[in-house]
Amino acid sequence: LVFGLGPALSVTRSAVARAPGTGRFLRGPFGSRARSALVVVQAALCLGLLATSALFTKSLQEMWEEGLPEPSQFLTASFDLDQLRYTPQQAETFYADLLRGVQELPAVKAAALTDRPVPGMLSGLVGSWGPEVSVPGQAERVSRVLSTYATADFFEAMGLHFVEGRTFLPEEHRGPPRVVVVNQEFVKRAFGEKPLGRVVTLTTVGENGERTSVDAMVVGVIKNPAGRPIFTKLSNVFFPSPSGPRPALDLAVRLEGDAKGVASSIRTVASGLEPRLPLDQFATGEELRRRRNSGDYTLTQVVSLLGILSLVLAAAGLYGVVSYMVTLRQKEIGIRMALGAASGSVLRLVLRQSIVPVLAGCVLGALGAGIIAKVTRAQLYGVSPFDPFAFGGATLLLLAVMMVASLTPARRAARVNPVEVLRQE
Repeated sequence: LVFGLGPALSVTRSAVARAPGTGRFLRGPFGSRARSALVVVQAALCLGLLATSALFTKSLQEMWEEGLPEPSQFLTASFDLDQLRYTPQQAETFYADLLRGVQELPAVKAAALTDRPVPGMLSGLVGSWGPEVSVPGQAERVSRVLSTYATADFFEAMGLHFVEGRTFLPEEHRGPPRVVVVNQEFVKRAFGEKPLGRVVTLTTVGENGERTSVDAMVVGVIKNPAGRPIFTKLSNVFFPSPSGPRPALDLAVRLEGDAKGVASSIRTVASGLEPRLPLDQFATGEELRRRRNSGDYTLTQVVSLLGILSLVLAAAGLYGVVSYMVTLRQKEIGIRMALGAASGSVLRLVLRQSIVPVLAGCVLGALGAGIIAKVTRAQLYGVSPFDPFAFGGATLLLLAVMMVASLTPARRAARVNPVEVLRQE
């Protein structure tokens, strides 16, 4: 509406009219400079949207490829025995039997239980911090620590790799936690170096406010994985036995084959142990990845749609401006061709004059896109705000479309018959 307002007002005020009895065109106040300015601004806005869309798309692709490895081979399920009024001993027996039954399924490569919701771990949501963690004599060097109960195969199921040490042993799942596995971020903040064999203190607070502390030795260190902020940016401590009653646990499964088929088998195992248990909280790795990136995906879609729409409008606008310019300059073009100008030179003249405002708009649009990228830096992942491929691709696309838009009226100008134009005069 804004870009059409100036030309519309110009027409309604007879800014361009054919003088009676002549073939001359008279120009009104909405002249060539105003038209060129509109092309410049429209091209700048279009490039800004296209470049921003390219940045968001590339960022989304980086996020999509990182994080959970081989998401098609991953499955998670949530179980809650609280409503069934299980005693702590009954819950422990149920989960031990469930884990054993799932691990025996042919398609399961690794299965583990954890007291932290797996979808939250992948999306970066921290519901609770777990038992307090401190380092004797160095507590001041450790800020907030995320402590998580996890069985031995948790790290393999989640695609977490050890840089040194080992995972938990079967006998370490019984009794109070005496060993822990930590991530590199915790090592950096708590120890600095040589973490294996060092001691941390886990402290739980009971319902009556009573504090219980146990010392545990570090036996393994996992690598900070890219694309998963909970494991990368936060200090993590994993312990192998529950520090208290755990009626609700999540199951993480690394599998090979059909995830839906494995989910059906897990339901069979669980319902065989407890027919009353709700079995609707299953999710594949692909589903979790879509949930995690849903906001960024929507944002990218919106910006991309706006960029395409602005590109179409800019191309239509340039086509109209060039057609209008060719009509106004029909006499001049006829005289040039009558004096010996070739069709090719006329074509290049019109294209050059139509593309110059677009190039100026590209410069302004690149500056605008750079400002937008700095403001939206927090929304970008793994991509520089001034990524040359995003800006270069957006510029080439804009120039190509605008060149095509101006080509038809330019070719029409090159086919002007000078005899007919001069006869009209």
